[in-house]
Amino acid sequence: MPDKYINLESISDLHKLYNAGKPRHPLVTVIDLAAYRFKKPEENTFLRLGFYSVFCKQFNGNLRYGRSNYDFSEGSLMFTAPGQVTAPSLTPASAPTEGWGLFFHPDLLHGYALGLKINTYSFFNYEANEALHISEE
Repeated sequence: MPDKYINLESISDLHKLYNAGKPRHPLVTVIDLAAYRFKKPEENTFLRLGFYSVFCKQFNGNLRYGRSNYDFSEGSLMFTAPGQVTAPSLTPASAPTEGWGLFFHPDLLHGYALGLKINTYSFFNYEANEALHISEE
């Protein structure tokens, strides 16, 4: 079966996926990943994000990022840039036990120095097998 893609172009699209109601701001949001359950896409469905994201989370299970799987059992920081693709695990046991996601649209940075430099920050453009795993230590 061929891969399918869901394009999340806006913060509003993201809120719909997470059943998080209407966003307070159209260009930036913070979502408590344990408080909201996203609408699970079909198997072999990937999410193509149209915005930057910073995830700090811990959960049981794996998340596919690109073509790789990550184990987040002790927690991880994960960063994505617009156009990157991720696919959530579809098992109920893989829901986040705690964590949050900061999501912001590139338009939020338009006209600011950070908007011109953000592409130089390598953590938004790391290889798909380079998530930062964290521990209590």
